[in-house]
Amino acid sequence: EREKVLAELESQGSAVQEEARNKLEEERARIEAMRQEQEAKIAAMQEQLQGQMQDLLSAREQFQQQQDNLETQKSATPGQSNDGAELILAQLKKGGSDYLEPLKATGDTVFLELLQEKLDQVSLSGEKFACLMIEIDHYDKLQKHYDESAIDEVFASLEEIVNENLGGNDPSVTRYGEKHFAVIFGESSGSHPKELAETIRSGLYEMEIDISMQDVFLSCSIGIGYYPDDGETINDLLGGAWKSCRHAASSGGNRIVSREYT
Repeated sequence: EREKVLAELESQGSAVQEEARNKLEEERARIEAMRQEQEAKIAAMQEQLQGQMQDLLSAREQFQQQQDNLETQKSATPGQSNDGAELILAQLKKGGSDYLEPLKATGDTVFLELLQEKLDQVSLSGEKFACLMIEIDHYDKLQKHYDESAIDEVFASLEEIVNENLGGNDPSVTRYGEKHFAVIFGESSGSHPKELAETIRSGLYEMEIDISMQDVFLSCSIGIGYYPDDGETINDLLGGAWKSCRHAASSGGNRIVSREYT
């Protein structure tokens, strides 16, 4: 009987041990599955991070390439340095362009610098803009009766009209030779170039300018060249604006002409 009891106890012990071993194996399998799942998640995250890092590196390379291209463009056709502007002027003079005649007397290259700088910018941004060429009508008569300081007052009044009607925007406004005025007007300014041109024309026409204690009434002719419609170079844009301005002046003055009208 004793042996029978011992055998039964031994059998029960073996069953308990087997059950414990099975539970242990199940737990080990569960832990191994969890480990493999975590490793798979970590591997997926690492792969995702590597992809993001590669995208960042590619974006950085593209940005650097754009910067290099911009520097190359500036080196090829400099717009900000005085030497670069003089080079542009010298190159354009070789072509016999009549719109450069006003600059030959003064040697002033400011507007060429501003225009080239704008062209460098829009070559990357794709922005449209316009070049306005403004000529004081009957300038020769004005020059005959008044001195240089008085004429400077006329241009100061014209510049004031331009700046007052730009709504706080900052286009490039400068003298162009002796009797012309030039404006670079971007599409981000919020209005159409012809609207600005009409504001300038009517503003000057209606203004009484005090010159040497005399009230003088003046008018102007305005030509507009559009980027990229009239071209994508200084030569094309200035040529378009100049041709339109001369057409306005030769048609009696006090008017606006653009490519759309000619």
